This record gives sequence, structure tokens and C-alpha cells, in this order.
Amino acid sequence: MPPTPEQTALDLIRQAADSGAESLDLSNLGLTSLPPEIGQLPNPAAINCLLNTWKPYGLTTSRLQPTSMP
Repeated sequence: MPPTPEQTALDLIRQAADSGAESLDLSNLGLTSLPPEIGQLPNPAAINCLLNTWKPYGLTTSRLQPTSMP
């Protein structure tokens, strides 16, 4: 059985968190919301979420902090 969009997103988030990546591509996964684990990213400079179908509720970014540009 193929992974769900949420499982795929969690795997990508964990990989990005483990590697300290500053960008994350969650585009075209079929997500309807971002998993709360998105807050585990230490350096979320760029997160691509294009081509997903967001619900009008459920997307919160309260854990994400703005980053300053060098």
C-alpha cells in the first residue's frame, strides 16, 4: 500500500529536520493541512506547499518563526 500524503509529508519533514535543511518541498502531495511536526524544522526558510488542496481551516503556522535574511 502506498504511503498517504500525510505519511509522505512527515517523512520529508523528519528528513529536513534531521539534516537541518533550510527548504522543504511539500508541493503536489495532496495535503489538506500541514502536520504539526512542521514546527520541528530548525531553519524553515522556505517551504513549498503549492498544488495542495487546503481546507479553509486547520492550517496554523504559529510554531513557525520568521527568519532574517543575511
